[in-house]
Amino acid sequence: MGPWRRTAHLLHLAVFLTVVACGKSRTSQSEEAVSQPQPIASDQLGDPTETRPPERTAIELRVVVEPSDLVLGQEAEVRLTLLYSDGTEESLPTPYCASSDLNVLTFASEIGYVQAIGRGSAKLTCWRYDLMAQISLKVVDPQPPATQEPAAPPPAPATAPEPKLILEPTSGAAPLEVDTFLIAAASCPMSSHDLTSIDLSTDWGDGQHGKGSHRYVAAGTFSACSRTECIGRFTGKKLLEPPACAAVVVRPAARAAIRIAVGRAHVCALLDGGSAYCWGENDQGQADGKPGQPLSQPVLVDTGGPVSHVTTGDDHTCAILDDQQVACWGKNERGQLGRGMFGGSAGAVATVPALDKVVDLSAGGAHTCAVLEDGTVHCWGANQAGQLGDGTTVDRAGPVAVSNLTEVVRIAAGGNHSCALHHSGTVSCWGRNANGQLGNGSNGDSTTAVEVTGMQATLVSVGEKHSCAVDRQDSVWCWGANDAYQLGTGETKDSSQPVQPIPSVNATRLAAGEVQTCAHRANDFLSCWGKGFAEQPLVHTSLGPPRVAAASVRSSRTCVIFTGGLVRCSDTPANEVINFP
Repeated sequence: MGPWRRTAHLLHLAVFLTVVACGKSRTSQSEEAVSQPQPIASDQLGDPTETRPPERTAIELRVVVEPSDLVLGQEAEVRLTLLYSDGTEESLPTPYCASSDLNVLTFASEIGYVQAIGRGSAKLTCWRYDLMAQISLKVVDPQPPATQEPAAPPPAPATAPEPKLILEPTSGAAPLEVDTFLIAAASCPMSSHDLTSIDLSTDWGDGQHGKGSHRYVAAGTFSACSRTECIGRFTGKKLLEPPACAAVVVRPAARAAIRIAVGRAHVCALLDGGSAYCWGENDQGQADGKPGQPLSQPVLVDTGGPVSHVTTGDDHTCAILDDQQVACWGKNERGQLGRGMFGGSAGAVATVPALDKVVDLSAGGAHTCAVLEDGTVHCWGANQAGQLGDGTTVDRAGPVAVSNLTEVVRIAAGGNHSCALHHSGTVSCWGRNANGQLGNGSNGDSTTAVEVTGMQATLVSVGEKHSCAVDRQDSVWCWGANDAYQLGTGETKDSSQPVQPIPSVNATRLAAGEVQTCAHRANDFLSCWGKGFAEQPLVHTSLGPPRVAAASVRSSRTCVIFTGGLVRCSDTPANEVINFP
């Protein structure tokens, strides 16, 4: 290669290397520009001394009820406070709480109040979605009321207060008179938090406005108000009218019922003073012992002395007197009055001869049975199906002993059969068995007592063609006819052995009617099933407040005694109770 060629070659190589180096330098500068962030202007920087505030989170829920020791019948407001991590607090407008014992304490979420309805202690648990709080409350007896005349109720406030119900006990747990009170100015349903104190029903009219109809069942002074806001039931229109308020005084009643018995077309009640009142059909003297026109109001029956127990058959009535004798009145065609004679109507009330030391008594369709102190059972009246249990089918006008039956503590007479509860807990039945009402797994009548299969009971009650009992776990069992769902199983198949209603029911008392059954539950609610009710047990509230003390049912009539001693029947006009003159 010549000199000039070498020179040209070196020149080209130098240019090439220079270009490559420049390219790398640009690439490096470009990558550096991408990887390094642009500086922030000083005016965009915050104050370096400023710190970010901590997050505000709820850490504790507090519940306050004042006073924590409540007097029986007293109510108190529940206040909930939410404590945050930054030390701030917030009051919750609507408490969400529940009582651990509804027999002691009730709570109404719509107004945020608790009311003491029974003696004892209970815990009130309140919560929101992430926190919970509890408070223990105690209920004690009220102080005896002052002897002076009660003060007149305060006038309605000039400015409407927050809707709430105030109870100031005037007579503790005394029985009550019921007053019907209607606030016509209210455009929304009334607020109530305790159905044992006050029952509020609503007549919606055109669907846009409602009126609160108040039935009071507890003694005290009430301030009843409508809600300040509510939603129309059909229109959805929000109503913002101020509440209508009024003060109402509920007075103690002079008499309270402790037992109720329903016959085919008449009813009898035993009052706490030992007097018996009856009303209804009276053509055979089954109401007051004096045959005549039906009695629209209760009439005091002249039994010759205080009564401790009353029971009704189809058209006759019997009672245990304080001296443990039995008095009966009404129809006597089959000898069901036990006077040693048969005949239409026996007229006036009279005792059953040669029968004393009676501890329990039950009237069936046209027969009657009694348990004596020695544990034996004597029956009289109709016996065409062997319901007297003496081994025959001959009617008896006077008491005869049930064969081979001892250590009996309770008796229940039905349409044409009878059942007895033994001291051991076993149950024996006799009489008609076409529908399996004797509970021994067969369908043949029996003129002597047979044992119910597998039953250990504490209570027994029988209807027209079915029987029921409560076992030692307080569960209800029934057997016999089921054509009207009276067994509570949700079907109409008869059962000749005990079956449980669905869902199962716990009970402290039973009332088996003609084709229905009612169970009195531990929380004083009444569950009924069969004709006129649901196919399976449901809480029965159509007669008013659900809390009841006792019930009796037959045919199409159901009668209940509320916890205050008031009586109401299914054929009683709305918002009225039975008054005993």
